[in-house]
Amino acid sequence: MFIQAAAGRFFAGRLDTDADLLAALDNFCMAHEIYQAHLQVIGMVKEARIGFFNPKRGAYDTTYLDREFEILACPGNVSTMEDRPMVHAHIMLGDERGQTVGGHLLSGTRVFNAEFFIQELNGGRLERRYDQHTRAAVWSAVR
Repeated sequence: MFIQAAAGRFFAGRLDTDADLLAALDNFCMAHEIYQAHLQVIGMVKEARIGFFNPKRGAYDTTYLDREFEILACPGNVSTMEDRPMVHAHIMLGDERGQTVGGHLLSGTRVFNAEFFIQELNGGRLERRYDQHTRAAVWSAVR
């Protein structure tokens, strides 16, 4: 399943200190009616909540990190779920010793300083729906 899309609007910005990283990205996409996009984030977080999808449980095992980290990479996409934009992103974090940790970006990751880039895609929309086989919300339809 795929779409062919053309580059649309391009956004670059900074998120507020203490913002929930995932919620702030979701809210930005909703406010600007971005339903299909590629995104990147760099910066630093005060604390992080990341996940690893456990296919046996059909849910994320979560890890809470109560300290500062540099955002080394935070790639993701925006697609549609239940007619709303939904950000799906992964995050790799580095600490003061150069140690890294990463996973699925979850709510509860608080921004110290974050800069984002969102490249909107124009064309068909990929929609996320719950898939019984994978027990996850995956791209299941094209509109």
